[in-house]
Amino acid sequence: MIGMSIRRAGFVALFASAIALIIGFAASPQASAVDAEVGVSSAETQIGYEVAVQVGAEHIVAPGLGAWTFDVEYNPEFVTVFDCTAHQNSLCNAGFSANAVRFVGTRVEGLTGAFDLGDVVFECKKVGKSALELSVTVFADATLGAPQPMNPVVTHGSLTCSDEPPPTETPKPEPTAEPPASEPDKLPGDADCNGHVDSVDAIFVLQYVVLLIDEVPCPHNADVNADGEINALDAALILQEVAGF
Repeated sequence: MIGMSIRRAGFVALFASAIALIIGFAASPQASAVDAEVGVSSAETQIGYEVAVQVGAEHIVAPGLGAWTFDVEYNPEFVTVFDCTAHQNSLCNAGFSANAVRFVGTRVEGLTGAFDLGDVVFECKKVGKSALELSVTVFADATLGAPQPMNPVVTHGSLTCSDEPPPTETPKPEPTAEPPASEPDKLPGDADCNGHVDSVDAIFVLQYVVLLIDEVPCPHNADVNADGEINALDAALILQEVAGF
């Protein structure tokens, strides 16, 4: 009987310990909690192209994220920063240093759940891969009067620059200026523009001089002495040429 009592007492003690262990796990707030996370995304683009990467947080529980400061560090050998945008009414500085963009912000009521904190626009300048290291210096909750560090899981990213150059635009042909109107071939005395000088040309000039015709076919040739006028003197010069003088 004594042996049975001892065994029964041992069983009761073991059962009680198991119950206490179960209750302890159930009472622990961290038993099923998911760690807070913050990370920067990865991207790939071509030399000369711009691409954006995002920084975001998730699994943020009450009282929420109340203050943050972090840097997105990159390798300036491969990429350059074009711009940055801070979300959640925060601030960012694209020129914080030669290899880092800084984000800083606060939220009195705390941010919970999953949300974006900002993005950075990079431009590739050399073939290769730049690590995007997320350096978190402040990540605290919004506990009133005593903000507590949250120690999030940090995820880093990368930016890969390929060797394909950006497509070049086909240059639009420059409008070609119309060549200046060439002066008509000049043959002094060829008043009718038939390519040679003869007595018919002299007739044209004389007909024009006495107003029998309104114009000569080639006035620039009819003005033989180039004095700006077509007159009987030009007709005489034509006849002299035809005559061989």
